[in-house]
Amino acid sequence: NAPEIAERGSWEVRAVIRALNAMQKRLRDQMAERQHLAAALAHDLRTPLTRMKIRVELSKSPAIRPVQQDIREIERIVGSVLEYSRAEAGAATREKIDLTSLVQDVCDNFIDAPVVFHHPGRAAKLVVRANATFLMRAVTNLVENAIRHGGSADVSVTVQPGTVSIMVEDKGRGIPPEE
Repeated sequence: NAPEIAERGSWEVRAVIRALNAMQKRLRDQMAERQHLAAALAHDLRTPLTRMKIRVELSKSPAIRPVQQDIREIERIVGSVLEYSRAEAGAATREKIDLTSLVQDVCDNFIDAPVVFHHPGRAAKLVVRANATFLMRAVTNLVENAIRHGGSADVSVTVQPGTVSIMVEDKGRGIPPEE
């Protein structure tokens, strides 16, 4: 989104500047089209997602809890895509989130897997500024990998002055040094 470069200099330099400006305009147009497409897709997903949410809420089955969590995650993803389409490319929205609850929700999604979450000792609620969707996706991927490659996942959140760490450990043999 940088402004066009003024065409000055020799005719060769002006030709290069003209080509750069044209390329930049094409890239801007492509990004705008992608953002428009992402917004349209996210908007179109909201209707079937709402129907699913209503059906799940009307269900009396106790086994429906993981589906409710999946729906909440999909809603966050759809919201993230809509936010992204409204913002400049690459700008991630950061918000205040309860990190302990987010990590607990991720761990709770693994009902049939050996996942243990060790709560931070200092406070039950740990508020940080982050992109909840991206963070949830990252922690979920780490837990899935720990289960797949190590058989289990021990997840913990630790707090030190100015730093919060999320640890996902497993009992696997680890990545070979050559890899």
